[in-house]
Amino acid sequence: MEKNINISKDAYDRNKVRLPKGKYKYVYPWQKKDGTIVYQSYISKYKWSKYFSNEKDAAIGVDKYLIEKGLKPINILKSI
Repeated sequence: MEKNINISKDAYDRNKVRLPKGKYKYVYPWQKKDGTIVYQSYISKYKWSKYFSNEKDAAIGVDKYLIEKGLKPINILKSI
């Protein structure tokens, strides 16, 4: 009984190096061996992670996830 889990290739790519923390909370930059940089949105409390091509999209992704959980956004989006 195998579970079908949708995980991006970036999640298991061992050829990445973590860069110093960016300016948004829960957003971490990673540099691949080919020189490209990807941004990981990661909230350890919920064991949630997703990769984005730029830092701003990653920060918005964190905010959207927090809104789904019923919490206030902390990076870019504003609560009403």
